[in-house]
Amino acid sequence: MNKLGVIKGLLICLGLIFVFSSCDKEKDKVTGYVTFGANYHVINCITTVTIYLDGKQIGTLEHPTDTILNCNEPGNITKEVSVGEHTIKIEIRSEGGGCTEDIIGGFEVSENECMKIFIDYRQLFNKENDCDQVVIISEDEYKNAPDSPVSISDMTITGNCLNIKFSASGCDGKTWAVKLVDMENIAYSNPCQRTLRLSLENKEMCEAYITKEESFDIKDLQIEGAKKVRLNISGKSILYEY
Repeated sequence: MNKLGVIKGLLICLGLIFVFSSCDKEKDKVTGYVTFGANYHVINCITTVTIYLDGKQIGTLEHPTDTILNCNEPGNITKEVSVGEHTIKIEIRSEGGGCTEDIIGGFEVSENECMKIFIDYRQLFNKENDCDQVVIISEDEYKNAPDSPVSISDMTITGNCLNIKFSASGCDGKTWAVKLVDMENIAYSNPCQRTLRLSLENKEMCEAYITKEESFDIKDLQIEGAKKVRLNISGKSILYEY
């Protein structure tokens, strides 16, 4: 055999050794699993939950769950990952902007372990006394509170906080005085209903159109013996479940 043939033979052998070695490494790769789920159905706020693993988007949750019992549950996102440390980012986005949160963290997985990461909306959004104002229950205030023109564009409920996005003409809205007033009357229908008014005092003379958002603690609007009440607010309506 000439020298060229010998060299070709050696290269082929080395190539086969490299292929077999690579296959062995893939075969011997040690992995575990991570699974994500969220109970985003427990609050009155439509959201999407997007999961990022080690800087790459791996999907959006399709169905809510109350708890994670096993990997690969329908609606959850499950991935096989290498043993060791990993980073996560969870983006929660709502249609109206009321329920928005970024969760950034990490986890470490062992061989064949299923790491369960449950996103609990009750802990994230049902925060007591975390509203900007409290609702006022007063027939007199309902009739006599300031009534500058205002338009409600969106309402969401997070726990016991009613988030209202509203707009009016003005300069920058910094001098606005806004409050939510209940007329102190309950309509006993199915479900029960309450009538409220978003009161705005606006003395700004500019013609710009300003949009702001304010949240109100509506826990005092709950009706004993009922689990929900419809709130009719300045021409808009939202169901409050508790």
